[in-house]
Amino acid sequence: MPDRDLIGRTLGPYILRELIAEGGYGAVYRGEEPALEREVVVKVLHERRSDSESRERFLREARLASQLDHPYATHIYAYGAEDEGRLLWLAMEWVRGVPLDVWLDRQGPMSPESFGRFFEGLCDVIHVAHKQGIIHRDLKPSNIMVIECEGRLLPKLLDFGIAKWHRHRELAPGPGSDEDRGSDHDDVKTVRMPVRPRRAWRTVTCHDSESRRQLTPPGGYVGSPPYMALELWVGADAAGPEADIYALAIIAYETLTGRRLFVANRTSEYFEQHKCASAPPPLGEGFPPALDLVIRCALDKDPRARPATALELASHVRTALRKIKREQLRTSAQQWSDQARAPGLLWGADVLANTLRSVPQQTLSPLERAFVAASERRIRRIRRGRQALVALAAVVAIGGFLYRAAMQTELAQEQARSAREVTEATVTQAELEQGRSALLHHERDAQRHLAAAYHRDPSPSTAFMLARALQPRLAEQAQLRSSFGRMWWAAFSPDGKQIVTTDDKNAQVWDATSYRLLFTLHHGDIVYQAMYNTDGSQLITACGDGTVRIWNASNGVVVRELRRDHAKLRYYRIALSPSGQ
Repeated sequence: MPDRDLIGRTLGPYILRELIAEGGYGAVYRGEEPALEREVVVKVLHERRSDSESRERFLREARLASQLDHPYATHIYAYGAEDEGRLLWLAMEWVRGVPLDVWLDRQGPMSPESFGRFFEGLCDVIHVAHKQGIIHRDLKPSNIMVIECEGRLLPKLLDFGIAKWHRHRELAPGPGSDEDRGSDHDDVKTVRMPVRPRRAWRTVTCHDSESRRQLTPPGGYVGSPPYMALELWVGADAAGPEADIYALAIIAYETLTGRRLFVANRTSEYFEQHKCASAPPPLGEGFPPALDLVIRCALDKDPRARPATALELASHVRTALRKIKREQLRTSAQQWSDQARAPGLLWGADVLANTLRSVPQQTLSPLERAFVAASERRIRRIRRGRQALVALAAVVAIGGFLYRAAMQTELAQEQARSAREVTEATVTQAELEQGRSALLHHERDAQRHLAAAYHRDPSPSTAFMLARALQPRLAEQAQLRSSFGRMWWAAFSPDGKQIVTTDDKNAQVWDATSYRLLFTLHHGDIVYQAMYNTDGSQLITACGDGTVRIWNASNGVVVRELRRDHAKLRYYRIALSPSGQ
């Protein structure tokens, strides 16, 4: 329990509302800043940890975190002391997300597509920290928040409690020691591991003007054992950026597979695993060997053999992920869409067949399914074109022979006329076959091919297919387009005078007679359903931002919003009571 109950206490401009977590070092509260009406996280140092080293470490956390200005790092708002300096507190951003370890327990391994963007963002914030001389030293899934934004997963880096300024150092041998004073919690630890030499580290002056006292004892270790590079065990005070890169590789393995790379019951067992493990187990089926090689390199015992920077590690991971067939299909489909669906970007038969053998059809996105279908149509057209060329070559050869024969005899002339009739029939049949295939696949070319075939041979069957191809154009009365992304819902008003449609951002109300847009109901997130009340005077919408809204159906003004506290829920369906109340 905390030293004392601080709920309701005001620290600076912040009011403590709820105890979130508590450890041996301090307590974490959910707080509120009334002036700006925003939630914050307030970290309070236990009064029983008021020794100078704990106070300096707490102050250093505030300084380091405030130095790192990055969208993927937690922002520090304020730092202060109360009760004559006995109560130290630190206010920071309230992150609306889920810790990565909790997310993996709930969702399982992260898909390569989501992981690629997520990991690049994480490596980017670590790289910026390293450029500013900050070494985190405690990277682990519980210190990384997962934020879902517009269908993407974004990282948020937390907890600089044991981070340090990166300083130049040199190693000097010292007397051995086999004393073990470790503990199995994630707070700062000072440990001498069994059967290893004790090392003394000499620190050269920091690069900045402010003198920073060394808080980690020489030969001590800090961090969380499952994610600690070997150099953190034998002298954390001198560990450099390579230690964070080592932890990033373990996090990448765990995020892609859902499995912990190192599992043990005691701290000393973790040390032996980090010290003796030759290579991590393969990621598994579906991952390219190149990705295993990238992770193995980042986990090298020698820090100098690891990638030089976090951005270099992210680049290697990104290159390896591109070799996954699922990722190749996703990337090609996106490029095809970005280039206005250029036919030249479609895949050939061999590449498409090889990819579809390893990628289940039910896992494809709408864009990927459209890309595959367009590739298959192009493959069929190429095959038909080749067949037509072969047939045409044969016809030309026959026609040439008959033409030469016609120069000698009247019989040859009759044969030449027969050949031309055969050619005409072949072309007509080719147009008919292409029109029939395009009609089955709902392609626009169906009308053109069938019209050409009907012009050459107005048979009843050809006339029937041409009528079918023309039917959608003749029956369609209007097209109502979304304001953004996909359409989710459409409904008529009770009097039939209005139509409401919903899409990825808004709802739109249309005149049911002229199909003119009357007004837009702005939401900012997916609107899953919209419905009118019984007399048509009001519209009700269900949105993915956790709000159900009631609108005036005549002018589009919000009448009321229904929201459940601060929980961000997704409302998919609406029900109206029989009385309409």
